[in-house]
Amino acid sequence: MKPESHADGSLSLTSSGDGFGDPGFYFVVHGEGSTIWARYVRTMRERITVYPAERGTARADHVLYFWGKEFLRLHYRMRAAGNEQVGR
Repeated sequence: MKPESHADGSLSLTSSGDGFGDPGFYFVVHGEGSTIWARYVRTMRERITVYPAERGTARADHVLYFWGKEFLRLHYRMRAAGNEQVGR
């Protein structure tokens, strides 16, 4: 994934390239012995943006695309250890 920092303190990780060797999705098959095949999957794209939130917390938006269409959007909240708040 390709990292990019932003002025607002957020960080984006993007898997979106043009071909083999670029950031992106790869289909890998392990054959017999030490044979391995890999193919770059252009139709899959992904972006994760992590940003600071309330004290001791970071949030993230994670979006996956297939054939240019958004098919999955997730939102995470991560808290520092010892910053657990019950019921929130």
